[in-house]
Amino acid sequence: MQDIQVIKGYLIPGFDSQILDINYLNEHYNELDISSFGINSSINMTFGGTKKEIIFCDKENPVVLTNNSNMPHQLVIYKEYYDEHKKDIDDLIIKIVKNKKNSSFTFQDWEIINTSLLKAILDNPEITEITLGTSSSSFKLTKEIYEMFKNTHVKKIITNEIDDDLKENFDSLIGYNSQKNLIASYKYESLSSNKTIILDKKLTKDELENFKYLSKEAEVIIKSNDYENYIEVIKRYLSLNKDLNVTFRVSNKPQFNKYLFKFVSESDNLERLSNLNVNVEGEKYNLLTYLNFEKRLTEMIIPALNLSPLEKYLFAYNIVKKYKKYKENEEDKGAARNVYQLLDNEYMVCAGFSSLLKDLLNKLGIESIDFSVTVDVGLDYIKDDMEVLPNKVKLGDKITEVLIKGEDHARRWIHLVDSKYGIDGYFIADPTWDNDLENDLYNHALLNIDEYVGINRYNYLSFTTKELFFCKTLEEFYTKINFLLDKEKNKLFKTMEKEVDIIYLLLNDLKDLDNEFYLQILNKYPSIANRERNLSKEVIQDVF
Repeated sequence: MQDIQVIKGYLIPGFDSQILDINYLNEHYNELDISSFGINSSINMTFGGTKKEIIFCDKENPVVLTNNSNMPHQLVIYKEYYDEHKKDIDDLIIKIVKNKKNSSFTFQDWEIINTSLLKAILDNPEITEITLGTSSSSFKLTKEIYEMFKNTHVKKIITNEIDDDLKENFDSLIGYNSQKNLIASYKYESLSSNKTIILDKKLTKDELENFKYLSKEAEVIIKSNDYENYIEVIKRYLSLNKDLNVTFRVSNKPQFNKYLFKFVSESDNLERLSNLNVNVEGEKYNLLTYLNFEKRLTEMIIPALNLSPLEKYLFAYNIVKKYKKYKENEEDKGAARNVYQLLDNEYMVCAGFSSLLKDLLNKLGIESIDFSVTVDVGLDYIKDDMEVLPNKVKLGDKITEVLIKGEDHARRWIHLVDSKYGIDGYFIADPTWDNDLENDLYNHALLNIDEYVGINRYNYLSFTTKELFFCKTLEEFYTKINFLLDKEKNKLFKTMEKEVDIIYLLLNDLKDLDNEFYLQILNKYPSIANRERNLSKEVIQDVF
């Protein structure tokens, strides 16, 4: 066991300690700045690996006034001296408390605290806050003392213990309760106000119990992604006799649905779920609405659950490409794009086709990510008898110049592994361009790199990091990287500073598309796992 070196604090100039004579103190206490009292007070510090205890009084100097950052304005009394002169010192402390115009006092040790001292505090109308005891010398606030100070000029009593019958009392006078963390780092004042409460960790049994202190006006956002714990929150909410503004942030719907569907199947009288909210991809829905939509989407893919991955994919693709005819809603763009909205209307555009495919594939366990490109629609009006030339069309002898016209187009990039069919790769899925209710088309179901780049409507009018996955040679790969870093040519990425930005954007895509490979990268390169910004050129080259 390491020895602790004892140092006398009153000998250290920087600790600003004043040795006092008790008689001098009795006559001049009003001239001294005293707001705290302690017996044998000391602090432990470590210097150069050596533990040191700094004491502020001893047998030779039993009364010392300290004024350092750890013990400001504290009158420290040696224990043996206090025991020998207890009545005189207690009377002195009471005289100081009664007469000094301080707003707060701290009494570090329970031995100092007695009924006479408490009455002296009540005799001084200047005092608004008192601290009774410390963690090393605990003092319990009793109901009797609470009643004694209730509705007086003292507004807060800070202690380290309270009576059991005060633990549910959140009168601001009881500092123990007002300073206690009830849910995460939130205290009663925050829970009972209209503040926003953000919870990103699994909630304990005690924290769930403390939901009873939440105000109806408080906004509670839960984003821990511990979906089993989400259900515990729902159960606790249903057990309360008040409605609360609670929103669950959900990034993995299949995982959340697994617990939610099980809970719902075993429960009755769920009407109050409509007062809870779910936030999915930035859109908020009440929980019952979300549940109903998710049940409908899940029912679509039930027949495919026992199929192989490729068969699952084609099952979902077939649903999406024939779901309804392509149609925009000019008055409400979301109606043709949001998965839940398009379930009950006549509208659906490319983003809607992509979103619906994403949702169904997600439920089937097939990885995919959004992939938006800009396509050249300048040739859309071309008729079959027109000959298409570079940037021109020819009809008979007439040649007309065609201006490039770009429009955004949403597709999906999928990762498909199926040993039954010998498939292991990445493909582009474009159900929009196979949207034909009369004919069963699969021309754009599994585009490989050659087919994808060869589509004559496609034009590199915009460019994102996803394009880096469509390279047949290392030369092409670096050509595209250089384009990304060219701020003059690539306005979309003009804020990018260096290759490290590209790496983190690529990894963000890779995490959703091929999580196993993503984890391999993080294991191999700890600097990337730690989100370091100054990656070496060697690491960057190796990752690419």
